[in-house]
Amino acid sequence: MPQLNPAPWFSMFTISWLVILLLLMPAIMSYQTQNMISTQQTTKLEQPLWTWPWH
Repeated sequence: MPQLNPAPWFSMFTISWLVILLLLMPAIMSYQTQNMISTQQTTKLEQPLWTWPWH
């Protein structure tokens, strides 16, 4: 059964993953997003106090 022989399939698997990781991923990751993400909040969110019915 040739499906159980890993010699040709494993090399194809590793070469395809190397192509994806080394060539395609840097090209995809180089795109800039339209909206720049800010790490600081511009407004402080105030949380309302909860009124518990049993308290």
